[in-house]
Amino acid sequence: MAGVIDAKFWFEEGAGHVTYDPEQTDSATFIEELADMTGFVAPVTESATHSEEESR
Repeated sequence: MAGVIDAKFWFEEGAGHVTYDPEQTDSATFIEELADMTGFVAPVTESATHSEEESR
């Protein structure tokens, strides 16, 4: 999926974590693509942003 850097899903818990490049995609786009590919509908429960500039 374009812009997704890493994705981990725990289906038993009904949870997942996605790291993405906000310059290439957004949560709504990859959630829609995930639903199209798998039928799994995922709400966003927590949102965070972090850049190299913030970590300095």
